[in-house]
Amino acid sequence: MKVQMLGLCRFSYLGLRGFQVDHDSIDARRAYLYDPDRLARRWLWFTQVALPGWLAQTDPDFTLVVMTGPDLPEPYLGRLQGLAARIPQLRLELVPPMERHLPAC
Repeated sequence: MKVQMLGLCRFSYLGLRGFQVDHDSIDARRAYLYDPDRLARRWLWFTQVALPGWLAQTDPDFTLVVMTGPDLPEPYLGRLQGLAARIPQLRLELVPPMERHLPAC
């Protein structure tokens, strides 16, 4: 019997609800999520802490979905696309902002 393992990682996903920090507008939330210092810090944690474990995963039935928005600023969108092209178990999903978190996922 095969069991598929599916992981989900939100990488600065710009949704409309369900965040710990409230913002007055979608533009304010975008500015917060896409702040260059914040993105650099998130990228560091993603690549130095989370990614090594995922790269060590050799089970072909394991898939990690990295969810972000189509307007994630460069260089981060390009970096995620590059990782997805090189890592067979990583799938990048560009999800436009949605009102509810569950349907987005």
